[in-house]
Amino acid sequence: MNHREEIIGACRLILGDCRKVLSTLFGIKAILTDPPYGIGIASNPVRQKHERKDWDASAPSESTFDLMRRVSDQQIIWGGNYFPLPPSQCFLVWDKVQPEDFSLAMCEQAWASFQSPAKLYRRRVVGYAKTHPTQKPVELMEWCLRFFAAGTVCDPFMGSGTTASHA
Repeated sequence: MNHREEIIGACRLILGDCRKVLSTLFGIKAILTDPPYGIGIASNPVRQKHERKDWDASAPSESTFDLMRRVSDQQIIWGGNYFPLPPSQCFLVWDKVQPEDFSLAMCEQAWASFQSPAKLYRRRVVGYAKTHPTQKPVELMEWCLRFFAAGTVCDPFMGSGTTASHA
């Protein structure tokens, strides 16, 4: 397999194509991830302080989502409304606390595999440093982690590393 591994504190960082690496992992309690939505957000003029790239030109395949559900006990997948995922009782919603005339989405939702009423997290989308145009706040990912029991958490689409910053 063509990947590289590093240990950083309590984290094991595997650098490689998640579609190849995921199938080799075991003992994953949860997946918390924010994959590319496939909506071309990188071309949005509001995002232009970041380098234009095609990272959001296409979404992961249905088989990638099937694999994530197969190798882990629970999942939270941001942008779940864009993906071919089974019906779920629980959606997590990030209220970005923006006015109605805000030029981007006022909220985002995550699909969750567990049975629970929908949950809402409020945190302004402005006011935190970003190294990636769609980077989630660390506090949002910390909030998501509270829904999981102790154990190994995997983020196959780690991007800027927000999930790992909690470890």
